[in-house]
Amino acid sequence: MAAETMHLRLPEEMRENLEKLAAATNRPRTYHVTVALERYLREEIWQIAQIQEGLADLDAGRATSHEEVMAEGQDIIAKARARSTHDA
Repeated sequence: MAAETMHLRLPEEMRENLEKLAAATNRPRTYHVTVALERYLREEIWQIAQIQEGLADLDAGRATSHEEVMAEGQDIIAKARARSTHDA
């Protein structure tokens, strides 16, 4: 995989923490920056995909209203309480 050089500005505290981590693990700073960026990108890409999927569901009418969810929750709670009272 080809690598590209990038320059970035880090707050002093972040740079110091990166230096400490590199020293403690005997790995270069670029290793830790690359790992952190890979994790961040993977999570962000996943989150955006989930949002897009949810928006597509809404557009297609595959959604449940807040009121319906709350009504179903209340029904589940009422049934559980009735069982609890009946079993006692």
